Amino acid sequence: MMSKKQTAFILSMLLFLSCSTPFYLSGDRRRAAEIRVILKDYSGMSWIKKCEAVKKIIKLRSGSDNSELEISLLLISNDPHPAVRIESLKAMSELLSKKMPGRIRTMALEDASDNVRWQAIITLSLYRDPGLSDVFIKCLDDRDWLLREASITALCEIKDPSFKDTIIPALVKAINDQNEAVRIAALKSARFRDKKIYQAIAQMFGKTGHSSNTMLAVLLTALRGYRLDNEVHARVINLLAHTDKNIRKLSYDVLKTEKVLFKKNKEFEED
Repeated sequence: MMSKKQTAFILSMLLFLSCSTPFYLSGDRRRAAEIRVILKDYSGMSWIKKCEAVKKIIKLRSGSDNSELEISLLLISNDPHPAVRIESLKAMSELLSKKMPGRIRTMALEDASDNVRWQAIITLSLYRDPGLSDVFIKCLDDRDWLLREASITALCEIKDPSFKDTIIPALVKAINDQNEAVRIAALKSARFRDKKIYQAIAQMFGKTGHSSNTMLAVLLTALRGYRLDNEVHARVINLLAHTDKNIRKLSYDVLKTEKVLFKKNKEFEED
């Protein structure tokens, strides 16, 4: 939590911004004047009014100079109320300014509210920047499963091919997470085939005797495109007689895909 001095400093800065001269109001003067009006009574607002103010501010963004918005949002992101900090992060998601990631990173790792941290991870994920991956990897060890779920999804949104070796261990870890929602997020997020990922999927697939149909369906979808080992192959065949129509269809698709893959590999070896 912030001290009274820190809170007073933030509020005084917002008051300064609301009354400052054109040196601060760069870009479109009309838009800047509207921001001044919105910020004028910020220090005396309730948290609900502050959230509404943030929503109004972000509507004033432009395609060129958003410096006054960036400064305002960075300051508001230190507000004592979690809901206001969350609203500032949502606004940052619409700007995706290069000036924001440092502050968002700090919020994702250090904020006192798990809800704020979750929103910070969601916002950071939109940058799809390998340089932010350490935040997501650290959060995979968090006690809150929602943060772990958001982190593995965010990590897999980074499409840099050179980043594959970093994502694979994280995916394997998430596939083995104690929480089913995290496991499902990891399985759905895997965008490429890898031996270590297959082993994790196969191991989890072998434990699905009492799993929900949702988990079983996600595992079957994740198995598509892999050459199955004998044990997994036999289990998929058995699922062709499953009571759920969708499970039967997914099982058939897995076997059909494997057959096509096996045929292609055989033709390649013969050539």
